[in-house]
Amino acid sequence: MHADGLAANLAANAEALRKRARCKPDFSVYSKAYEMARELERQSRPFEALTVYRAILIAFAPEGTAYFERPAILLERFGELDEAIQVCDRAIEQIESHTFHAAAEPFKKRKARLLAKKKRRESLSGEKKERCQVGDTRAIPADNGPNGNCR
Repeated sequence: MHADGLAANLAANAEALRKRARCKPDFSVYSKAYEMARELERQSRPFEALTVYRAILIAFAPEGTAYFERPAILLERFGELDEAIQVCDRAIEQIESHTFHAAAEPFKKRKARLLAKKKRRESLSGEKKERCQVGDTRAIPADNGPNGNCR
């Protein structure tokens, strides 16, 4: 099955995969899906790759850091910081419960960086709202409407 078909199949059948995973986690299924997602990334199709990574995390408890690293990276790139933080939390939880052998520290560092980035983003968003409320026209140009007005 080529990458498009497998991505759609994984996304559409996440519930069936989840039920199957509860019975017997199947490394061969999620490792093949992971490789397909990596190929989608190499083809500059990151949104499709993320769909596959999400399906893996929904359906399985994958054993290995790469299954968490790639989706966390893409989620951060797409600005989905809350979900990226959740992926880090899950990786930390699985590592610390000895589901697989790895160091949790890289995920803890990534989570701390994501939390700081989220806080900065929220702070900047709050500053923009304050400037717009008091009629300050010095708002950041990229955040202004077509006439230079706050949105």
